[in-house]
Amino acid sequence: MFCLLICSLLLPITTSPTPTVLLTLLIGVSTWTSHGTLTTITSLYPTRAVGYLQFGFQVPNLYVLGLVAGLGIYGLPKSQIVEYVEGNGNGMFQGFSRLERFYYSTSVVIFLGIVGAFVLNRLKR
Repeated sequence: MFCLLICSLLLPITTSPTPTVLLTLLIGVSTWTSHGTLTTITSLYPTRAVGYLQFGFQVPNLYVLGLVAGLGIYGLPKSQIVEYVEGNGNGMFQGFSRLERFYYSTSVVIFLGIVGAFVLNRLKR
């Protein structure tokens, strides 16, 4: 999860394709590894646990669909997705591009997931 958080924080500041591809590769590998590990662990629990886990792995798809629709990223040319908002003609950075908002929002959600995992791990039954 920490790899996902770090990669999602680094993606908005990458400027060339090579680091972007490498960060995306790291995200894919860490997601794949966590999926395999958690699926194996849930096999120790009742069968419905695997169903809940697989459902949980589909929730990010719903999150991304909602965020892409909410930010209006779908179907835009790349120049409009990554453009910066400048104000007063002085070139000062005034806001985030749509793509940066996507990555930073995802970073916040990942961070909240890490905090939630630690809280759940510390709860005593």
